[in-house]
Amino acid sequence: MNALIYVAAAAVEKVNIDGLGLPNASDGNFLSGAFKLTSIVVGSLAVLFFMYGGLQYVTANGDAGQITRAKNTIMYAAVGIVVTLIAASIVAFVGNTAQGK
Repeated sequence: MNALIYVAAAAVEKVNIDGLGLPNASDGNFLSGAFKLTSIVVGSLAVLFFMYGGLQYVTANGDAGQITRAKNTIMYAAVGIVVTLIAASIVAFVGNTAQGK
């Protein structure tokens, strides 16, 4: 688990926030930028949880309890991605409707 934390921290250090094209508060589009950043973080965490669940599954050695825990970790990571995609769709729909597009 500690190795995953170190990998995540190293990845975060390498991310150039300015290069992501996220608007800042002066653009008047702060909420959109905040949502993009949140989506990136949630997506990254979901990938880490997929990896962690896979590692749990591989190292379960046939223990039914550990296999169930690994499957739940993978399932919840998938649910997190689906919820994030649905939220992004809702935000885009509301934003486009508010702008009259």
